[in-house]
Amino acid sequence: MAYERMPTPVVKPHADAPVPTPVAPVARNADGPLAPVVTTLVPPSAAVGDPSFSLRVLGSGFDPASIIVFAGQDEPTAYFSEGELVTGMNMPLWQGPDTLACLVRNPDGQESNTLTFDLQPPRAVPLDPAAPSKPSPLMAQI
Repeated sequence: MAYERMPTPVVKPHADAPVPTPVAPVARNADGPLAPVVTTLVPPSAAVGDPSFSLRVLGSGFDPASIIVFAGQDEPTAYFSEGELVTGMNMPLWQGPDTLACLVRNPDGQESNTLTFDLQPPRAVPLDPAAPSKPSPLMAQI
């Protein structure tokens, strides 16, 4: 299978994504661009109530115009390389635990495999045993 190089891509930044570095051209086969493959989500999970963050999608066959599809929605996507895309995770949008599908769609319509992102219950806040305990105002009414 012969490969040819695409022209230098244009980066489409996401408002919350770090500034991308110049990227290498995307490999193509004789039939066109390679189908995208998603291998890793970084991070692979988060908890309800966590602060917003950037989600890195790692794999291969990404195009400068590739789109991350997260929970069925096209997301603003920053292209870093043929193997890395980034989008922002706006955590206040998520109210409860869930398992969410994540894939990549290339501009020619080819879609990658799907990986799941686990949205976990809120993290328990450990109690500080040194903190003074205060009686509840309701206890005073008993």
